Amino acid sequence: MAFADIGKAYKDVSSGFVYDHKAAWSTKTGFGALSGSATYVVKDGSVPVEAKGTYKLGSASSLEASVTDKGKVTAVLVKDDLAKGLKAKLTAVLAGGSNDASLALGYSWATAPLVGGKLGATCDLGLSGAKAGKLVGSAGWAQGSLTLGGEAEYDNSKGAVSKYTLGAQASLSNGGTAAALLVDKAQTLRVSYVHKCSATVNGGLEATHSLKTGDTSVAMGSSFKMASASAKAHVTQKGIVSLLYTRDVQPNKATATLCLQVDAFNPTAAPKVGVQLAIK
Repeated sequence: MAFADIGKAYKDVSSGFVYDHKAAWSTKTGFGALSGSATYVVKDGSVPVEAKGTYKLGSASSLEASVTDKGKVTAVLVKDDLAKGLKAKLTAVLAGGSNDASLALGYSWATAPLVGGKLGATCDLGLSGAKAGKLVGSAGWAQGSLTLGGEAEYDNSKGAVSKYTLGAQASLSNGGTAAALLVDKAQTLRVSYVHKCSATVNGGLEATHSLKTGDTSVAMGSSFKMASASAKAHVTQKGIVSLLYTRDVQPNKATATLCLQVDAFNPTAAPKVGVQLAIK
């Protein structure tokens, strides 16, 4: 159980809308342990490119290296079985960046000590660069249909907690999922509900209320699954309409995605369009 699972049902129907033009290619080499990928993006007049390679060091370990057209080189070492239930990930920028390095740990209990249920905890420690001295920790606990959790960031340079979030989620008997998150240092309440309309259709509603100003905003999202395709729609009370359509061009080989965003209250505003192609 992870804290990030709280509110995930609504994120699934409201996220994924990308308005860059992007092509991604991935493959497995003749060496079974080695795989590679490349990403080409057209964004704001620039054309960033990233190449990545992943090598499996064993059944539960891997080493990933990536390089961008700007010369930024990043290495990621992942170890899934550091101890029973413990995963570790060491990330370091080796060149072309601010030499950031961080260590992330994740631990999960199938049956949590003392309290029972499922318990998961994560810890991300900045070792150098811009993240140095910053510690982000989270914990999530699930028992039956109820999930509780929280996340906090401690900045050692300030000697204080700089961010924290609390959340709760309940799975209902009608197939719906209700979640509440208290964010922005308890100044904003975000409540969502997602209903499983059928095996292929989900619909959700989210309300965000500022406890400081009293302002409230509402948004709606839905997702649809079809044979070899899927679609999403998202609408905010400000009239921003976002649409996404994904389809397998070649089953298990290529997938195309089209995203469109329009301002319903301002028809003269130019729409945003994004096209992505992923090739395996």
